Amino acid sequence: MVDRIISGNDGRAVSKPLPLGRYLVKEVQAPQWYKLSTQTLDIDIEFATQIVKGTSINQPARGQERAQ
Repeated sequence: MVDRIISGNDGRAVSKPLPLGRYLVKEVQAPQWYKLSTQTLDIDIEFATQIVKGTSINQPARGQERAQ
């Protein structure tokens, strides 16, 4: 593991500066009332100031959907 990133209330997460290379990003804990995502993001950092964006969407846990 290179870094552990925790998202904020807005769902955004930012890592520390990372060395150039290829990284696999995986969710290890889902927000309350949501299923853990099985998606893995494959990220390549090719230059020092590069900003990489990835999106992962959590699905509500069965029976835990919030009333809207």
